[in-house]
Amino acid sequence: MSDSKQLRRIAILVATCKRPEGLTKLAQALDKIYRSQPPVELCLVVVDNDPMESARTIIDSLAENLHIPLHYGVEKIRGIPFARNKTLELARGLADDVIFMDDDEVPESGWLEELLRVRKAYDADIVTGAVNPVFTSAPPGWMSEGGFLQYTRHKTGTVLDRAYTNNTLVPWHLLQESGLRFDEKMAQTGGSDTHFFRRLHAGGARIVWANEAVVSESIPETRSDAGWILQRAFRIGNSSAYIERDLFSISKSFFAMVVLGLYRIVRGCLFWPLGWFRGRAARVHALRQICYGSGMISGWLGFRYKEYRKIHGQ
Repeated sequence: MSDSKQLRRIAILVATCKRPEGLTKLAQALDKIYRSQPPVELCLVVVDNDPMESARTIIDSLAENLHIPLHYGVEKIRGIPFARNKTLELARGLADDVIFMDDDEVPESGWLEELLRVRKAYDADIVTGAVNPVFTSAPPGWMSEGGFLQYTRHKTGTVLDRAYTNNTLVPWHLLQESGLRFDEKMAQTGGSDTHFFRRLHAGGARIVWANEAVVSESIPETRSDAGWILQRAFRIGNSSAYIERDLFSISKSFFAMVVLGLYRIVRGCLFWPLGWFRGRAARVHALRQICYGSGMISGWLGFRYKEYRKIHGQ
């Protein structure tokens, strides 16, 4: 790329573990963007969270065939926050901004330009974009009907109190000034990205939504069943309780997690019988409320559910 010294440098940060196909597709898509000469200088930082370094041969192969600069590291301690923190270590000195992405995603047309446009147009510190789920095999009809794996979307410019590491642009100076890192106590529970960005928001960072900055996420067959949906709801409720207790007072977190958790359980119990008349999607929605509320209460009481002992899409 020409005039690289005048361009703002952006590092794409990716933690990976035994997802060779997804990592390859992501790197190829980013390489295409790199070769189109956007108004920034891109590089890709990959941290392999497999102690056996299974991604090393893939990275070596990609380095021989792609143009985008690649930086590879290994984090042998298993857990998403360990790997995310390692990406931040590797990115030091490489970038003015970082974009967090997952290793099962591919950016869609205009993705990078829209992230940058929204940051400037809405005076944002952090910009987070949309994720479009793409199923590797056709999901059951009731799952599509219920929209269980659709991510929440907002109008572009909406100010939020949180973001996730699946499509988010962050200036390096904000990370440096805050000194924040991902909470490694959440290594197997999930939710460390929510915790991370909520802490940045609490410190004054302005988080803005970019609805047209879209990445596609590959959804494996292991997530296309009711069991996974209910398990996921319990996990999100459970990790949310840990976050609330860490960020707020006991009394405030008690209301947010225990009182509202009980409300979700009661609501789910009331709506579940109606599901026998309205179809399976309605029944699963009701059960998901019960699981979410149960996760909130158990998490507030100190139980930690470790969803990420299993790698989905491996």
